Amino acid sequence: GVINLPKLDADQFALTIAGSGQISAEGEADALEMTIAGSGQANMANLTVANAEVTVVGSGNAEFASNGTVEGSFVGSGNVTVTGNATCDMSGVGSGQLICSGSPTAPAADAAAEPTEPAQITDQSTAVPPPVPTPEAPEPAPAPASGDVANLRAEAELKRAEAEAARAEADAARAEAALRAAEARAGAPSTA
Repeated sequence: GVINLPKLDADQFALTIAGSGQISAEGEADALEMTIAGSGQANMANLTVANAEVTVVGSGNAEFASNGTVEGSFVGSGNVTVTGNATCDMSGVGSGQLICSGSPTAPAADAAAEPTEPAQITDQSTAVPPPVPTPEAPEPAPAPASGDVANLRAEAELKRAEAEAARAEADAARAEAALRAAEARAGAPSTA
């Protein structure tokens, strides 16, 4: 489905896109909690948020503006673009990126413009401390057979998918509650 929110004004905006849904939003929110599970699109370049927590599992993409703190967690190839002067922190696996432009007016398609530097991005997925040597380390366990590795990998992927589905359900419930609260403040009847 497609959702368009042209005049958003919220303390907290929680949204979950599961699958290939699309949302467009303009306005302001103090806090954004966004989860994209799948190939969904959040076209919110004209939405300004103070702080955001973003989770992308899959190939979904999003854009919004912030001058606060943005935390991103990625599994897969999804990208989130943040305009403004946000401080960004990213963790995850795959090729997904949290791109903080550092300039609210940076031209995306103007090849003649000076490239902007990413604003304080750290990728925690590759931060591995060096091994600490021990005086009498035990013999390492034998490597599992390739079939065991495949089974363990499949089990880990299943657990991740189950956890993400549970998170998406919780995010959807929060979004519905926020919608009912916003409708109650506006005096509109709830459709949920």
